Amino acid sequence: MYGEDLLLQIKKGIWRFSGWNLFDRRNGMRKKVFLLILLATLTALPSLIHAESFAITNYTFSWTVAEAGHVTLKILKEPSRSVVSLSSLGGRIAKIYLTGTQAEAVGKILAKAEDYYSKYKAKWDKGSSDVVKVGPYRVTFSSNRGAGDFAIKLDEDKMFSPVVHFSKESALEMAKHLQRAEEMISYVDKHIKL
Repeated sequence: MYGEDLLLQIKKGIWRFSGWNLFDRRNGMRKKVFLLILLATLTALPSLIHAESFAITNYTFSWTVAEAGHVTLKILKEPSRSVVSLSSLGGRIAKIYLTGTQAEAVGKILAKAEDYYSKYKAKWDKGSSDVVKVGPYRVTFSSNRGAGDFAIKLDEDKMFSPVVHFSKESALEMAKHLQRAEEMISYVDKHIKL
């Protein structure tokens, strides 16, 4: 009998924690709160330790706004600026970065693609072209009647610069979006914050 009481006391002693009997119903709420706080602390501690080891200092957020033909329009947000990116086939040599104001001005010129197409279609000469300057950029509308080609290109007003080539359809599609560039840039700046 004495040995059984001693064994029972040892078992009860094992289940005691800081003077609390874990099987005692009188301390139930206090134990539950203590265990909940303990578990929450132990769970959150590793994430807090690792969170301090990362810092986002250099990033580029890219929003693909539209694609038409081989031309892609994106809004890019970097830590120091937000810009419009126009690109066509050709990698880096076919990519131009514009501010919102420049993009809207280019969009207004590209919206006239149908007018230039009609003008060139009415002429029967072998080659015609018009260059429209937009700040440091130029938009060139050209037609080679003999080959039936109508082409549009956007480049900087320099000897060597990246060039984005448009078809009439892709120019008209991009013009709709480019004319809202400032609005799209402010939307990205408002919603993407780091």
